[in-house]
Amino acid sequence: MIALKIFSKEIEVMYDVEQSDVTSFIEKEISPDCYQVKEILGESYFTTTKYTK
Repeated sequence: MIALKIFSKEIEVMYDVEQSDVTSFIEKEISPDCYQVKEILGESYFTTTKYTK
């Protein structure tokens, strides 16, 4: 398994999502048991917890 990390800002830019909508976008697109939300220096990022096809 390869763990992937993506920052909130990357999601905003790549998927044209407003900052306030990033978490709901992730919740809608990815199963809750497949990712974790973490934070560094005030910026949220998401890491995979399971491999998905």
